[in-house]
Amino acid sequence: MEEVLSIKNLNKTFESGFKLKDINFDIKEGEVVSLIGESGSGKTSISKIIVALLKAKGQILFKGMDILENPKKINGKIQMIFQSPYSSLNPKYKIKDIILEGVIYQKVLKEEENIDEYLLNILNEVGLDKEVLNKYPHELSGGQRQRVGIARAVAVKPDLIIADEILTALDALTQIQILELFQKLKENKKISYLFISHDINVVKKISDRLLIIKDGEIIESGSKEKIFSKPEKEYTKKLIEISGINLLINKNNEIG
Repeated sequence: MEEVLSIKNLNKTFESGFKLKDINFDIKEGEVVSLIGESGSGKTSISKIIVALLKAKGQILFKGMDILENPKKINGKIQMIFQSPYSSLNPKYKIKDIILEGVIYQKVLKEEENIDEYLLNILNEVGLDKEVLNKYPHELSGGQRQRVGIARAVAVKPDLIIADEILTALDALTQIQILELFQKLKENKKISYLFISHDINVVKKISDRLLIIKDGEIIESGSKEKIFSKPEKEYTKKLIEISGINLLINKNNEIG
């Protein structure tokens, strides 16, 4: 499979003294890679560097093009879904305008394609009814807003979607529904995904490979089967153990 993203020797020192140290990984076409670590480990900083919100040293190749040198080459083909669906959606825009903004700006559709039909197809893919189109973000539930964020990202036909802690603010049932949605999108589209999470069990099902990051450094990587069956680092074992406890608590809360 073709590499969609390849990160080589990525380094950055922040004013606080925190460092990203020799970050190296790649993501292949249609692959789901999850970057796992505790808060403050550098996960979100890496995602911001990929989408040119932060500068760094090293090399980031997107389909062979160095986007650290020329971030304009991204051209909408890398989309990011943020942790807070409410703050990432313009409160003054209706949902229809939020989803179509990137479609129109990026000139995604061919002349023969009908924009209204395209929009309805996107809504169907993410499990939203057409009634939401004329609503504003504050009129939707947290789960619906996150689906809008996913719809906005998918609508511009990206090659890579970065999902940054998108399940954190959602209840356990909605988390499952959103993960099932991504599983469906994974099967139906050739989009690659970088999931960012502190909870290794939450992203276990959907991931092909896992990257474990600690203090700005990727300390372990491999298939999810390898990481869960034979974790090499004590930190990885700790993440699995803590995540398993949280999963058990959530299940008990659902029952009780």
